[in-house]
Amino acid sequence: MQQMAVWCALNTSFAHQTAKTSQTKMAVQLRVIMEDDIRKLTLPTGIPNRVEDLISIVRETFQLPGEFRLHYEDKEFNNQFFSVTSTADLYDKATVKIEVNTLKRKHPVDAVPSKNVKKQKKAEVNSLPPHPIGESQDTLDKERLELLNEVKKKNNAKIITYKMRKTFSSRRLEVVTLRPSVNVIKERWPALFSEAQIKKEFRRITTVSLEDKFMKNLDQYTPGLLRVMRAKGGAAGSKMRPLLDTVNDTQIIEKKRDAVVCCLIDYFGEKREDLFYDCKECEDFTDKTIQVIVMHSNMAVEDPSDVSIVIEGNQVMEGCGSRTKACVLLMGLIYALNLEYPKRLKNTFETFQKIFLELDRDNLPKKVDSLKKKLMQ
Repeated sequence: MQQMAVWCALNTSFAHQTAKTSQTKMAVQLRVIMEDDIRKLTLPTGIPNRVEDLISIVRETFQLPGEFRLHYEDKEFNNQFFSVTSTADLYDKATVKIEVNTLKRKHPVDAVPSKNVKKQKKAEVNSLPPHPIGESQDTLDKERLELLNEVKKKNNAKIITYKMRKTFSSRRLEVVTLRPSVNVIKERWPALFSEAQIKKEFRRITTVSLEDKFMKNLDQYTPGLLRVMRAKGGAAGSKMRPLLDTVNDTQIIEKKRDAVVCCLIDYFGEKREDLFYDCKECEDFTDKTIQVIVMHSNMAVEDPSDVSIVIEGNQVMEGCGSRTKACVLLMGLIYALNLEYPKRLKNTFETFQKIFLELDRDNLPKKVDSLKKKLMQ
């Protein structure tokens, strides 16, 4: 079953909201977030009176196939989603979710595996593991609540790791079957959003050591990648050349890795800016679906002052250090949160998975397969 989530944040004033009951309606702007794209939708006459009309406008504007239902986020119930039965349910700066899914949304503690859950495509060994012997969803949810307190304490890594390991099956049940927003996952499982736990969660899911495997294979393939990239012609070759010219044997390993990763994107004819967003000042990232934010200070133009990860408009990781390290952690997050790869960067992420992480490495897309054959020559 194909699942599609479209998130709409309504940005309007209180005057706009009250105008719904008057003869003249004010324009309303919607922030529409799709799987790998975010756009603005303007409703010149405000929010329609009927839910059906609003759905029709969104479907027509963004050419969305199939039927979908509308849900709104209720802050009084820890941001759980409820069905919209009237546009009166929508309020100033509300968050609305439109989704196509035969799996009925349940409260996480009531979740059970569904036959409609799509098969995993990224070589997950433990996508939906059984609960530990003697444990139930209720007992594991109590552990989750205890974790919320443990993450507030200092020098508590061992206890956090123990409880995260114990609640792994419960967390996967939520993430895979319910597909909640990143915001909801972050509120319910804040311990997951640390470098240490991202790596551990990735290993629980795949049995592979995330950073060690990625960096080892990237370094091993770097000479071949540089050879293939330098031989590339056309627009892609021209775009890579200035950065490739900076790569040399005396360069520190982090910079060489970053250069290779950036050129890998160019090699496939994909765009670096679809993955890396360079800026000098802290900005509003609410329009970023999946992005690595590379912050530069005025004093150091070349070396970033911070590298962070944004998913669904939420900054989920800071202090990644380099572009390549951010890519490693982003792969971990994609597995941990059961996310799809950005469509515009499909070949880049398939290379991360199947060549650098060696997951499902015999099932390569055409362009990735061609690259690997050239590396083997």
